[in-house]
Amino acid sequence: MKYFLLAILLIPVFGTVTAQGTTIIPKPTEVTISQGEPGFAINKNTVIVTDMVFSSDAAILATYLNKLTGFVIPVRRGNVRLPSSKTIILLKQDIPDEIPREGYLMGVSGKEIKIRASHSAGAYYGCMSLLQATVHSSNSNRFVVPAMQIED
Repeated sequence: MKYFLLAILLIPVFGTVTAQGTTIIPKPTEVTISQGEPGFAINKNTVIVTDMVFSSDAAILATYLNKLTGFVIPVRRGNVRLPSSKTIILLKQDIPDEIPREGYLMGVSGKEIKIRASHSAGAYYGCMSLLQATVHSSNSNRFVVPAMQIED
């Protein structure tokens, strides 16, 4: 049921892009898949680190990830580095002028996911793209985001 509700929320409106079996709607400006690199596995040790500006976006992401994966993902505020944890970083940062107000940059590696945006709208859309890119392997009950770079 929870997957059905999430699917309803993500009904196609504009374009789509497929990355290793993952569809992101609307289609980001640029997606680069890192072939051969391990993706980011979301697990019980995953933590979201954010600054105060994007606290509400981080809380929304944590709620959706909990519904999707069943893991309770804590949100830490401030410049916190957690070397033993798998970290999703949501960061307010000036990004190139050619990226619109609702734009974001997302980098995914085996150790971290970093979403950078200059405004809350961009952080929100970055979080929604992260959710859509999460691949569930029902055989092993794993949730993985492929290693990639997104600019939107």
